[in-house]
Amino acid sequence: MDLGSYPNVPDERLRPLNEDIVVDSKLSAFDEQWGDTDPEHVARLWEDFKRHHDCYDFYEQLTAALSGPLPAMDHVVIDEFHDATPLMAAVSDRWIKNAETAIVAGDPDQVVNAYAGASPEFFEQVGDRTGVDIPVVQLSKSYRCRDEHFQAASRLLSKHRQPPAVETMGHGAMNRWVGQEFKETENGWITPPAAKDGSPTHLWNEYGDDIMYLARTKRQCNAISAALDKSGIIYCSQDSVGGDWEKRLQLMNALEMLTKVTPPTASTPANTAGLTDLDETNIHNYAFSQEQARVLRKHSSGHYLKDEDGWNWYLRQLEDGQEVPLQEWNEYVKPKWWLRYTNGRPSIRELVYIDDSDEIAMQKAWERYDTLPAAPVAVDTRVLTIHASKGAEASQVVLYDGVTGSVLESMGESETLEENEYRTWYVALTRASERLHFVRGAFESANDFLPSDLEPLASQQAQSIRGVAHE
Repeated sequence: MDLGSYPNVPDERLRPLNEDIVVDSKLSAFDEQWGDTDPEHVARLWEDFKRHHDCYDFYEQLTAALSGPLPAMDHVVIDEFHDATPLMAAVSDRWIKNAETAIVAGDPDQVVNAYAGASPEFFEQVGDRTGVDIPVVQLSKSYRCRDEHFQAASRLLSKHRQPPAVETMGHGAMNRWVGQEFKETENGWITPPAAKDGSPTHLWNEYGDDIMYLARTKRQCNAISAALDKSGIIYCSQDSVGGDWEKRLQLMNALEMLTKVTPPTASTPANTAGLTDLDETNIHNYAFSQEQARVLRKHSSGHYLKDEDGWNWYLRQLEDGQEVPLQEWNEYVKPKWWLRYTNGRPSIRELVYIDDSDEIAMQKAWERYDTLPAAPVAVDTRVLTIHASKGAEASQVVLYDGVTGSVLESMGESETLEENEYRTWYVALTRASERLHFVRGAFESANDFLPSDLEPLASQQAQSIRGVAHE
């Protein structure tokens, strides 16, 4: 945990560790995960693991790039440079100094990863550090951001930085929604009714699936995801947020394919013990993907297996991309397996090791969609934290106001983190290409962050600017 030094990091960032609120929060997270354990002991275990498996941390790879031989290169293009941390910036500086042509792209106003060491200064001072004359090209037009949205975003950014002078894309609609309430209980999230104006489901039904739900924390995103799950709306999300739609869709697509299979018949409707064997001529054209086979095996009842050990061994031997023909699958399952899992939507109830939210989400999605998306999920609906949304866009963006008390505390104790917070919300307010929805007061444990008059004032300013431009 040696912070080291870097010539362009302000001194206040190099305070002793026990006074740094970011480091303190990471130490708290360590204690929560590992308990009363010496961090140096954990670090030694990790170093032993790396030696035995011949692998390296990312910082070690960067250190090698900083001190090792230069790659053969004439031209260097570095994108997203606003995400550079000190070591990444140092490596980039070395490449820039030794290149014939260097193009450094990014937006210092969108630095939102200060907790990882990123800083606008790395971008803005690259010419001073390298001694290389790098002309600055400021793009003059945004092809996504609308007038009203940019005025709202600029107001927040201007707390600490001068907003860029750009031409925006004309009128941008804004909606304000209140009265949405998410409450966390021992049994999961209580979410707004699907039919309630401004609920996640209502907005999806009303404005289409090209929609991105943004919130400041993963916990808030989990609440939004829970509301979408209850309505069977399929979405993409970042790791550890919301339901696992990749798993759900693998299961649903497998079950949908199995509806084409004629199940074995029983001698009498009540006598499932006397099932005939499956007619294999009915399945010769069908196969599971490797992912479908593995996830369906995991969630199939062991009561319907002929050779559980053999089946597990067979699935472990599959190579990437290898399919599993249903004839081979049939060798490991009893006739009753086919009876249980060839009924389409009703077969969801026969799956094991899925929780209630999974079952409800799959049942509802089966009703909602005429054609199921493939997995991995490829849909326009997304649920993301603001940090994860950087670089993304949607025609409709739903932004939930509210930050935790710890965020407010950190802003009060660190000007660096306060600046970073305002840049973070600047990013959120510039993601929509058509309409920006503000949802206020949805989480009683969150503190309001956005100014109460943000929408009307941004609208007035945008109208004024358009009026001047028209004259």
